[in-house]
Amino acid sequence: WTCAAIWFCILASNYGVMFWLPTIVKGMTGLSATQTGLVVALPNAAAAIGLLLNARHSDRTGERPLHIAVPALIGGSGLLAAYLLGPGLPGLVMLVIGAGCAGCTVAAFWALPPQLLPPGALAMGIVMINMLGSFAGATVPVAMGALREASGSFLPPTLLLFGIACVCAALCLVVRRQIGNEADAR
Repeated sequence: WTCAAIWFCILASNYGVMFWLPTIVKGMTGLSATQTGLVVALPNAAAAIGLLLNARHSDRTGERPLHIAVPALIGGSGLLAAYLLGPGLPGLVMLVIGAGCAGCTVAAFWALPPQLLPPGALAMGIVMINMLGSFAGATVPVAMGALREASGSFLPPTLLLFGIACVCAALCLVVRRQIGNEADAR
């Protein structure tokens, strides 16, 4: 269940960024559609690079939960800082860092279920994790839109993503403890 909740948080962050980033960039900067597309490509490129580097380091060290928790927290903080800094180079840098870190957690996550689930339950566990996690795509973008409409600002949706990142990090610390307790029991 914890893995399903973490996967929900990861997908929620990624869907929130994916669906709303062009609107946020356009609203913050007033750039043309082409310019907005180029700016939005930067965080996606950062996420691709971060995904590879984070997964490689996670594989080298064998440590998984912190390779999800730390980028999630940096990602949520970066998105919030980007909003607070507004248009301009510092805001853009934080946007790239925030969205890039939010996107780089995926590979490290999928090493967790085999550490927590017995081999006989792994296949069904992965199905359940995916099913429950996929609700993020149906709920978080809608919630962000409702918050945006109700407030007239992108601050509440940004705070939602920040909160989801904090929950993700906390859940990863729970999993880290579970893995440590199982290792101690052996």
